[in-house]
Amino acid sequence: MFNFKRRKAKFKEATYVAVMTVKDMFDGIFASSARPSNYLSIGTVYSCIRMLSDSVAMTPVKVYKAGTFGRELQENHAITALLKKPAKNVTYFQWQNAMMGQLSGWGNSYSVIEYDGITPKSLIFIPTQNVMIQETFSDSEPYYYIVTLKSGKTINVFPDEMIHYRNITIDGYTGLSPIGLHAMTFDRAYYESQFATNFMKNGGSMSGIITTDKKLKKEQVETLKTDFASAYGGSENAGKTPVLADGLQYTQLSPISPADADYVRSKQLTKSDIMEIFKVPPPLLGVMDTTYSNTEQLSLIYQRYTLAPLYTMIEQELSLKLIIGLSDIKTYAEFEADALLNATASDKAEVITKLTEKGVMTLNEARKKYNLKDIDGLDEVILPLNLAPMELHKEVLTPVEPPVPVVVEEPTPPKKNDEKEDEDLKMQIQKIKSELGRLKKDLGNVDPESGTSNPKNKSKGKV
Repeated sequence: MFNFKRRKAKFKEATYVAVMTVKDMFDGIFASSARPSNYLSIGTVYSCIRMLSDSVAMTPVKVYKAGTFGRELQENHAITALLKKPAKNVTYFQWQNAMMGQLSGWGNSYSVIEYDGITPKSLIFIPTQNVMIQETFSDSEPYYYIVTLKSGKTINVFPDEMIHYRNITIDGYTGLSPIGLHAMTFDRAYYESQFATNFMKNGGSMSGIITTDKKLKKEQVETLKTDFASAYGGSENAGKTPVLADGLQYTQLSPISPADADYVRSKQLTKSDIMEIFKVPPPLLGVMDTTYSNTEQLSLIYQRYTLAPLYTMIEQELSLKLIIGLSDIKTYAEFEADALLNATASDKAEVITKLTEKGVMTLNEARKKYNLKDIDGLDEVILPLNLAPMELHKEVLTPVEPPVPVVVEEPTPPKKNDEKEDEDLKMQIQKIKSELGRLKKDLGNVDPESGTSNPKNKSKGKV
């Protein structure tokens, strides 16, 4: 029936130590006339288990892979397909709901992993009462599961081939059963329900005494009891006036009303105790004696302190048994816990609006939350300028002065050869003139006859 990852026989020489099962616990320590199967008939017990089971089952589980630049959703991963359809004709909600129902009430829930090669193919749910854990002295395999099938055949399943949700444990193997541990509380609730039922069946009053001076035979007494109960007993005969003959007298006992028995207060206390056992806030079951500021606060408290530990335990169990077993340590399963917080359309829209406005997600990512198609151009992150980094403020908001124009002088074109020759000629002529002027001046200061300087001419400056 099952295709396991490993088929070789194990522990043939091991010494087995049986761990107490839930059934042993019920039949031994918590023996009671109110059997655990009857506890589900208690309204508060059924509502708490149903609340926890539905809350977890309706929360989607996604498969992600961690990367250098964040994580990526693995929509095509084999485990993603497995969680959508754990077994043939079984949906994820049905499978998770069954697992959580067993866990919430009995502290353990099991599903055998069936393999296709080394890849998990299906998850076969096994009722808790059909599983027993065997402990060994082997370090490599300290324990394994003995599963009893419907046919009565037993198979051995090893830890890496079994999805095992467990409540708080004291032996490391089996989770403690809330129903088993708190059997007295559930017994009280069961008997309170029986009391109210019998009280109403008897017409809302206690029994009385029929007396007579005559001596009656045993058969006559039984007949009188049967006839009186048929004529005046039960809720359908409530209020009728008894008519007796043959000197019979009826004396009603002082009735003990539910009020005298403090029934209402006792029932409320029992209901509160049961909700504390299952960690379910009273307003979720219609008990409005506790006030919360708003529905969102109530949901946060329920999710943070009741569901979050369950989510963590299930995520780690699924990741360990289904994914890490494939040597894929970077891939993991995670609940999309925010799905329970968006109770209304306005709440969901408000959350998504804030995420897009703050640049946490793109508009196309927001559209996927509503199962809408992507639109071209909406893959850019929108970032408010009032929350932008300082560098972006400098670039966008600070005005930039226009650059000062740089005047580039055009290079003087080179002179032509003839112009350069003319310039040189002019300079030579100017030098000649200067030299002639000096000579003329010197000649004007000499006496022609004697050949000596003439002071008179020198003073006048004339030649």
